[in-house]
Amino acid sequence: MSQSVHDITHHQWEQYERVAYPCGAYPQAHPERLAAMGILFGMNPAPISTARILELGCGDGAHCIPIAYHFPKSKVVGIDLSPAHIERGQTFINTLALHNCTLHVGDILALTHQELGEFDYIIAHGVYSWIPESVQKQLLTLCRSCLSPHGIAYISYNTQPGGHIRSMVRDMMLSVVRQYHDPQDRVTHARNFLRFMATSTEREQTGTPEYRAVLQAELQRIDAMPDHVLFHDDLDDYAQPCSFTEFMQRVQKHGLRYVGEADLVEMQEHFFSATTQEQLVNYGGDDMIQREQLLDYIKYRRFRQTLLCRDDVDIQHIIDPSVLTKLYFAVSARVTHESQGIVYTNMNGVAVVAHTSLERAILDVLSAHYPLALSIENIFEKIRPILLAEQGLRVEQSTREDVRDVVVHLLMADMVEYHAVQLSVADLSFLEENIHEYRPKASVYARLQAQSQPEITTIRHSDVVLTDPLARLILLSATGEHTISVLALMIERLLETTPMVLPKEYDHLPLAIDKLLHVLRKLIVLGLLERNRDYKGA
Repeated sequence: MSQSVHDITHHQWEQYERVAYPCGAYPQAHPERLAAMGILFGMNPAPISTARILELGCGDGAHCIPIAYHFPKSKVVGIDLSPAHIERGQTFINTLALHNCTLHVGDILALTHQELGEFDYIIAHGVYSWIPESVQKQLLTLCRSCLSPHGIAYISYNTQPGGHIRSMVRDMMLSVVRQYHDPQDRVTHARNFLRFMATSTEREQTGTPEYRAVLQAELQRIDAMPDHVLFHDDLDDYAQPCSFTEFMQRVQKHGLRYVGEADLVEMQEHFFSATTQEQLVNYGGDDMIQREQLLDYIKYRRFRQTLLCRDDVDIQHIIDPSVLTKLYFAVSARVTHESQGIVYTNMNGVAVVAHTSLERAILDVLSAHYPLALSIENIFEKIRPILLAEQGLRVEQSTREDVRDVVVHLLMADMVEYHAVQLSVADLSFLEENIHEYRPKASVYARLQAQSQPEITTIRHSDVVLTDPLARLILLSATGEHTISVLALMIERLLETTPMVLPKEYDHLPLAIDKLLHVLRKLIVLGLLERNRDYKGA
């Protein structure tokens, strides 16, 4: 007899209680990103500052708690099957004295709209592919019944065709580890078996070259995976991928429709050659879902982060440039002079050639203020004196529409970040201009994390690991009370009395003030320092 849904969920609860799943902050699943994507596609999403936010499968709240912290007028609810995860997260909430965030132990199958209410943003990261079909249906039901009229839901899931290979290897590993009940035994034997399969087929030259290459690639993927991730993600008995088309058929049956992916670049076709783009049109026509399915085939996609809304909302997938006035943009780019011209390369390795003074001025201004995001109006006002000084260009020669058009180009090229709100982060230009007045301030949340764990969540909602002991120390000292000169004295005394092995990057910085400024620039770029009351930037 097949297992009941109750038996399956109870088994999953036991697994998560035995081995904690790694929780973290996911920038693509932040409501601010969801809102930005909604705005790009013609929606009118709720302001994050006062939004109601629900996370299903919240773990210990590592994703939703910092959202509640940085948006204190929002209302955040997290639900997870594991009491241990919820207890750990509740400890953080109590320490921070947050009144706008609550975590609950709950089973998705038992949740109702009447119990939960209405939400502007619903997040389900790392849940859908690891629950039985009946629970998947209930998750979609909750998304439809609990979404506000302009609400946006985020669901991540394993997809085809990449999921085929992952499922094949998973089935192979499960065939030899089901007899083991201890989590570490399962993980160890799974790794050993896959290594045996990859090395023996190569040694014996069995199977096809393509099959041997697949096993080698999967071995590298599994070897790079921490034990607890392997245990839950690839050795789970119920993990199943689905095609994008199949997922959307289920979605539409529940009164939901496709908004887009959490990453705009994942939906772009213009990166392909003209021939490929033409064939995509031939095979997909004007059918958005079919075109997205074709992209999965071309990219061998394994994983999607899909945004949904109610099916009575109108979505415009051709971006109207005028909506960019509702967003904020940021980039940190290094400049090099190449044979093709002046090249700007962002932190993800994306490069563009700046052909005009306007393009260079926009990229220079954004880089100088990073990680602070600027509106089109902010950018326009800041480039005016630059263009006047460099080229003698009058304001009328560079209109706001010109600025907007350049930003559209940079956005579609995956060169700039885009935000629905101007996050409260310090920026490099303010540090350089206000060395004597600036009082560095890290969030209470980040300083609390820095005391007890390696990962620290930035204001930009990404997790970073500070291995530099001096950077961690300065972060803990950045309370917003001390000027840079006072902090430099504190650091100087500490370095004199406390043995500390510093990275080589400090070898050319003999003075404490130089070390401090180096660290502050690093913390600012990471998005770990807040704008405090002394901030005078944009």
